[in-house]
Amino acid sequence: MTETRRRWDPVVRIVHWSVAAMVLVNLFVNDPEGSAHEWIGYIVASLVALRLLWGMSFARGPNHLRDFLPRRSGIAAHIAEIKQGQYPQLGHNPLGTLAIYTMWICLFLLTFSGWGLYYTDWDEPLEVLHEVLAHAMQLMVLLHIIAVLWVSRKVRHNLIKPMIDGKPLN
Repeated sequence: MTETRRRWDPVVRIVHWSVAAMVLVNLFVNDPEGSAHEWIGYIVASLVALRLLWGMSFARGPNHLRDFLPRRSGIAAHIAEIKQGQYPQLGHNPLGTLAIYTMWICLFLLTFSGWGLYYTDWDEPLEVLHEVLAHAMQLMVLLHIIAVLWVSRKVRHNLIKPMIDGKPLN
């Protein structure tokens, strides 16, 4: 794999850390009834949309979505590798890829359920959905952090560093 192919580009890194920060602020700091909560939700959805558009167009290597699709066969093979104590992939593995797509879907659903709370009369079902999705997002963020730290330890590479500086793993 070439250096260019293995590097996270600036758009991916900026979107990743911006979404991470805004999700944490909305989950733990903001008043859920406040306008800042609402606007951060819209910004997060816009950033995820930007990442998807970038990933379908100008992105290269692992940043392009064609190289970043969760496939059942890849997930099954990866689970078998984990059971055997093997961790051959650096960067997003098939389970990580599935997790990322799941988080993107959850973030869009959070935005639309939150929007619906402000602009429709479906308060009770949307409030329940929004709260369940928020808890699911908390769990996914926690699992994401644990998985990155655990795999970093297993493969003896800091998987966080390339998402900060954009340099490929050695």
